[in-house]
Amino acid sequence: MKVGTDSMLLGSWAPPPRRAPGPAAAAPPPQRRPVGGCSDEEGGGGGGGGRRASPPLRVLDIGTGTGVLALMMAQKSEPGTLVDAIDSDELAAAQAALNAAASPWAAAVRVRHASLQEWAAAAAAAAGPGAAGAASGCAGIGGGVGAVRGLAGPVVGSGLLLQHEHHQQQQQQQEHKHQQQQQQQQQNGGLLQYDAIITNPPFFQRSSKPETCGRRAAARHADADSGLPFPDLAAGAAALLRPGGELSAVLPPPEAAEFVAAAGARGLALCALTRVFSRAGNARPKRLLLHLVKAGGGDSEAEARGGDGAGLGLVAELASAGLSRRHELIRALEAAGGRLDMRGAAKGGSDDAFTAEYVQLTADYHHPDFFRP
Repeated sequence: MKVGTDSMLLGSWAPPPRRAPGPAAAAPPPQRRPVGGCSDEEGGGGGGGGRRASPPLRVLDIGTGTGVLALMMAQKSEPGTLVDAIDSDELAAAQAALNAAASPWAAAVRVRHASLQEWAAAAAAAAGPGAAGAASGCAGIGGGVGAVRGLAGPVVGSGLLLQHEHHQQQQQQQEHKHQQQQQQQQQNGGLLQYDAIITNPPFFQRSSKPETCGRRAAARHADADSGLPFPDLAAGAAALLRPGGELSAVLPPPEAAEFVAAAGARGLALCALTRVFSRAGNARPKRLLLHLVKAGGGDSEAEARGGDGAGLGLVAELASAGLSRRHELIRALEAAGGRLDMRGAAKGGSDDAFTAEYVQLTADYHHPDFFRP
């Protein structure tokens, strides 16, 4: 699978995870992360001179594909942040695991071969009977819910072995670290939840899917046959986010309307929106960057982060009606929030280059040569 423009936009635009408001344990201030990634001392693993460190922030990447969004979140987050990346396709999960192992953030990212439905059900089961209510919204979604299928790999694809001894050792170390954090959460009496979730979800409908559908095409469809329709995505994300936790996603306007309506029914409110236009002269956006917050965080949840909040009140009003006012909701989304033009107006002309706004947004995640003529 390729690294697409949608993921580059979303990963650059999405804010890093932030801690829940309220009294926090004393922790040393974050330091610039070394090239080698997280050390064992970062995020509370070391002695700390007797001071109890805050628990690590947690991020979930749903439908990780190549793993690029998980890596971008690890890059922008504070040291010690733990990132789970899941994918229902075994080969995609194996590729993402290899990419993570080869990155400077290998110690922060754990890739699992699992669907969102399986991941949410496994989190609820691990937390015990007391957490069943917290995960009730996703307990039966998407048909059969089975056990998480485990760490990605070993898998052979295109003649390349996507697993080797060093990579396997890294994965085992990551698994041990994440399991320790899960056990601590369970001892505190709750469902394992995340501070932030990011997803570039499938959105094509079944009518556009070829009958002989390949893996990449299947991964981009949001119908029930492909395993992640929008109601399931909203239910799973709502169950796995902590109160006040944040969800970032990218979708075309019609599909964004469906997802925002489904998310609103699960207590996820849209708080920031940026409209992405392929060219400066275009009248209608190609994609919408969405930032939603789960109710119950106790802070300024409605404050727009990462975009202009203009027009979101109307969006919320229309979304509360479900899809009965779908076309009005689409138009409201297309008019709300801030605007980002990727390129100049004239294709092939002197202003065909990427705009300064796009370069500034994505500069930390592109190779410096990418924007050179």
